[in-house]
Amino acid sequence: LQQRKAATSVEPATVDDLRAGRIVVVAPVVDVTADGVSLADGSVLDIDLVIAATGFTTGLGPVVGHLDVLDAEGVPQVGDGRESLPGLRFIGYEFVPGVIALAADRAVRVAEEISRDPSTARRVSARPAVP
Repeated sequence: LQQRKAATSVEPATVDDLRAGRIVVVAPVVDVTADGVSLADGSVLDIDLVIAATGFTTGLGPVVGHLDVLDAEGVPQVGDGRESLPGLRFIGYEFVPGVIALAADRAVRVAEEISRDPSTARRVSARPAVP
């Protein structure tokens, strides 16, 4: 997995959230706009946040490859939660032991930073969403 720059984890709470419908898997994103995303099935979602769980490969090239934020292998050049571009952050692309726990810590830090940003503070909160 390290050679492929990939990590895996199955968190029981995530499985519970999927089963309960608190997490919804959608069709692949084909376009990201200022207002939301267009999906491969033709639907359009009016959203404020995209979380791309890309699995065993980054799969980011078709989504953000044109933004010059990926290296030659398709891995984010900045993968520790700092902004790659205004409003664009990647978490979990640090290939170290304990990356899952590290990504969780980074996610909390990023959520707090976003909630303090005046351009997003009215739309987001560092608190987890409640279904």
